[in-house]
Amino acid sequence: MKNSKKLLITTAIISIAGCVFFYIKLNDSKKTINPSGNSVSKNINLAPASPADKMQSETSKENIEKTNNSNKQSAATTIKNVMPVISYYDASTVRGFISGVFENDGICTITLTQGTSILTERTKGFENSNFTQCSPFDISQKNLNKGVWTITLSYKSITSEGTSNTKDLSL
Repeated sequence: MKNSKKLLITTAIISIAGCVFFYIKLNDSKKTINPSGNSVSKNINLAPASPADKMQSETSKENIEKTNNSNKQSAATTIKNVMPVISYYDASTVRGFISGVFENDGICTITLTQGTSILTERTKGFENSNFTQCSPFDISQKNLNKGVWTITLSYKSITSEGTSNTKDLSL
């Protein structure tokens, strides 16, 4: 009987100690230490935002917008110099692309010159794979005089501009 009493008391003490230990651990797990060394509660505040919180949020949004606009303006003032390439040309079609640029907002322009005669055509540039492609130029209905025409392709967008080397087209 004496041994069973000791066993019962020992079990009770161990159980109480275990409960106290887990209670302390449970309450400590609700807190964490931030980089400054301060204890921070992990409890989530589900209450509606206070007027001060809303004001701080709006101020942060405005600051982010100002930063984004500033970045856009500085990017817009830096024009990348590119080298358009005339990839194909014959009596009916001129094709070209701009390597190193991947955008949809640029304008491709071909200029055909023969003496004092000048023909200029424009098409839109569009993203194609990993470069900007110019929509094909149809020159078949332009009634170009026989002889040699010099072709130049230029490209201009808000971020890039450039002019190709010339090609000679014999008609």
